Amino acid sequence: MPRSPSTPTQWLGLLAIVVGNLLPLVGVAVWEWSLASLLVVYWLEALTTALLAAVKALFAKQGSPELPGVQRLPDLRAKRGGLQPRAGWPPIYPRNVPFAVSILSVWAMTVLPVSLLAWFSLDLDPTLSGGLLVALAALVASHLADFRVDYIGAERYTDVSARELTRTPAQQVLVLLCVLPFTMGEAASGVGLLGGIVLAKTTAEAYRFYVDHMGQPLVGITDWLKESALIETEPLQEPPPELPLPEAPVDGRVETDTTAVVLGSVTNVMLGLVSRGGVLLAALLAFGITIGSPLIVGLGAAALLAIVAVAVLSRWLRFGTVEYQRRAHEIVAYDRLLAEPQWIAPVYGGDIEVQNAIPDRLLGTGTLSLSTTDDDRETVTLGPVSDLDAAVDELGLPVSQPRRPETEYSVVAAAGGLLVIFAVLPVGLLTMGDLDSGTAVAVLVIAGPVFLPLLGILLWATLARI
Repeated sequence: MPRSPSTPTQWLGLLAIVVGNLLPLVGVAVWEWSLASLLVVYWLEALTTALLAAVKALFAKQGSPELPGVQRLPDLRAKRGGLQPRAGWPPIYPRNVPFAVSILSVWAMTVLPVSLLAWFSLDLDPTLSGGLLVALAALVASHLADFRVDYIGAERYTDVSARELTRTPAQQVLVLLCVLPFTMGEAASGVGLLGGIVLAKTTAEAYRFYVDHMGQPLVGITDWLKESALIETEPLQEPPPELPLPEAPVDGRVETDTTAVVLGSVTNVMLGLVSRGGVLLAALLAFGITIGSPLIVGLGAAALLAIVAVAVLSRWLRFGTVEYQRRAHEIVAYDRLLAEPQWIAPVYGGDIEVQNAIPDRLLGTGTLSLSTTDDDRETVTLGPVSDLDAAVDELGLPVSQPRRPETEYSVVAAAGGLLVIFAVLPVGLLTMGDLDSGTAVAVLVIAGPVFLPLLGILLWATLARI
């Protein structure tokens, strides 16, 4: 990625990184810090880095290529445009929210449990002191200054993508994992070893800052690793997904149906609940109920409700704020909240079909699929709208009979019967199997990822054919 020439501000930023990271060396040499104190400093710094990386990802202007596998919050990944939080600041892009959530979820699901396990297993007991508090404040302040002065003030957010920014927390985690092996044994309390850890950490942070902010790597090891196929060479950014708004006047406009949009988020909610994190949280909730702990029950329930709320909100931000406009011979999906076109499709020459959406069958609303003007003929969604016939007339679409497929009663009966059978089996096993609480929680954790997706598929097949 091209970088601008070094400036005094960047050199001051590098100096702040070096000073902030060398301050623990004073603690080791003068204040006789223990390994526990050093780990507290580095753990808090890694947490601050993860939080700021999540915030930085929201402002990243460049586009991020799709990650392989199941994407978090796919509805938000498709959004174009952003919202400006305050005057003089860049906009926050909803398409980057899944990357910010990914950073925080990885920390919560991996680093936090490992940190707690290491903390209790090593029996570390740090002593709070004025020097330790000064070091913690200095490290946090250096990161906040880098965010405000360099990332926002120097407009570095214009050159990076949200996917690129996920690397920084990973590097901090790697530092913690490299430090942990030295915590074993009597040598862990040696001043020389602790000082060496501080110097190595400072060198790594200064080098990373120089590469990211001021120029190319001083050592060509990255190129050698790429040539040896030891690291991935996949691009981490792409041009921002922007569309020019047609200049033709608006000849017709149709808004989405909010109730149908919210009901359509059920699929996203189920995917979130049957994910690894959702199943673990459900097991935590069941464990809290079993042992009668209001705190654990409250935390588990709040986390599950947060998953549901985020899934519903992401669906609403994808479709609920969109207005479909007829402009000359094109249909434009215009987001009123972000003031940005989301897609453009031709009225004539493309395929227009009525979708067999579950909310439409339950609420009497309607949804269409159209082909865009792109070379790959991407299919986009128009709707759900409260009155499909009126929407077709308002937008002047060449659809003679916008009707959904008829109900397939045989499929409904078969899928519904299987749904009842597979739903009764685990419930009967847990209620009539005379299992103790520990075994019941284990069955929930093991069987949940197997039965819940199957039940979701059968429920979808049943409702889709009504």
